Amino acid sequence: MALKYLITGATGGLGAQVLSYMVANLPSSEYAAASSRESNRSRFEGQGVSFRLVNYDEPRTLEAAFENVENLLFVSTNTFDVARRVRQHQNFVDAAKKMGVKHVC
Repeated sequence: MALKYLITGATGGLGAQVLSYMVANLPSSEYAAASSRESNRSRFEGQGVSFRLVNYDEPRTLEAAFENVENLLFVSTNTFDVARRVRQHQNFVDAAKKMGVKHVC
């Protein structure tokens, strides 16, 4: 079964607000939270929210997280290293395309 929404950056300001809206308005089977820290898994799963680990520097984690996802909310990392940020964004887009994600916003 496809996951309708994956919210990246779910521990930050924007991602947390979007996730909060989804928790209040959608069945938990339709969305999941994503974070680069495995330690956040228990925080989300303890609230009944599925969790996926993402690391924008590691395409394999992105591919695994994006499997069977229809829509992605892409919240960028807070790195100020422009070259690294460009690589991370390219990794994200490439993984989304490879895994057949329909929409990225």
